[in-house]
Amino acid sequence: MPHAANTERDPRPMTHHDAAGCAWRPIAARGFLVFAAFCPSLGCAAQTEETPQNSGFGPAIEARLAALEASAPWFADPAGSWRWHMASDAEGVRRVEIEDWIIESTGTALEGTLVRSVEFLSTDGRPFACNQMLRYRQRTRYELLGYMEEGGFVLDERAPEFEPSPCEPGERPLLRYRGRVVGTSLHLESLIGGQTLWQRPHAVDSATIESHGFRTNVQNSLPMPPSAGGGTDNGEGGNEDETQSHTDTGDITGHWQWQGRSIRPDTGELSIAREEWRVEEGESGELAGIFSRTTTILHTNGLVYPCAGDTFFQYRDEYRIGGRRQGEDLEIVELSLSPAPHPCTAHQTRGLDSATARHVGEYLELRWRGGRRQVLHRAPRLPVEAPNRRR
Repeated sequence: MPHAANTERDPRPMTHHDAAGCAWRPIAARGFLVFAAFCPSLGCAAQTEETPQNSGFGPAIEARLAALEASAPWFADPAGSWRWHMASDAEGVRRVEIEDWIIESTGTALEGTLVRSVEFLSTDGRPFACNQMLRYRQRTRYELLGYMEEGGFVLDERAPEFEPSPCEPGERPLLRYRGRVVGTSLHLESLIGGQTLWQRPHAVDSATIESHGFRTNVQNSLPMPPSAGGGTDNGEGGNEDETQSHTDTGDITGHWQWQGRSIRPDTGELSIAREEWRVEEGESGELAGIFSRTTTILHTNGLVYPCAGDTFFQYRDEYRIGGRRQGEDLEIVELSLSPAPHPCTAHQTRGLDSATARHVGEYLELRWRGGRRQVLHRAPRLPVEAPNRRR
């Protein structure tokens, strides 16, 4: 379903098709994305693998793609705002648990804050003895400290602060978490079991934490794009100042990331997307890569999607790309698309694009559909060995 851009523009909106079934992408200026028209078979749906394009790059690209697909998962940064929620009922008491996580990364080092709130509500009308009321709450703030490692990350709880209450504070042993990023979620494992955190539609900042009676200096931040402050991007044609960034001709081999959101003001639907890219550049300048795009769609007004049976749904697309270096520019062609089946996207169609990109330091600057801009940032590099963060 289409989503109108608001705070962030979606670089891959729904493709427009003409009467012949062609998916048209406008051609942008040299140095950014160059779009072509692709004509998939009439009636094709998003749930079938897109027919690979004849890129003309030869077997060397296919060999590199096969090696990339067979290699280990890439390195993903867990920085951001996350939430976990669970509710249960037992013996006349309803227990509602909410955890808000803020994680910040500096290189491969991680730090952050966890605020855990557990609310107990009497469902049989009998008050709790500790406060003589029908409900009470435990709230604890933990500092988080850890590091990224191959395939995931490690976080340790430290320095717990308990909210004053006449009821039990909810003390428990400090935990060590091992986790990994999966699309727009974090999967965590600890001694007490596993849990999945979901990315929050609205970031939790220091003021929000302080309103809970706690303080933190952790801020949810992303790297500034290379042309920040050099003009504004209106999502249509861009700004001439943005094209003045220094171009880097260095090897782009490695892992790249992007994250963004868009909202439909008329329906309140929020779209949160995350892309993970892996690219290899050969000695002669040929490019091969794969990237995944995980999209979460949710109703901010609480409406339920019949196709999902919930207020949100998530789907994932996998792309294979090839290309070559053309001077300072990088030519990229999407060779194939493999969407994961999902009932909420059964009638959507997507086309394959060709593009050029510009390498600027730790960023890849792209433009989609007539100048819409997307900036990938390089994922943190792995340390030679993980720092010793054990308690």
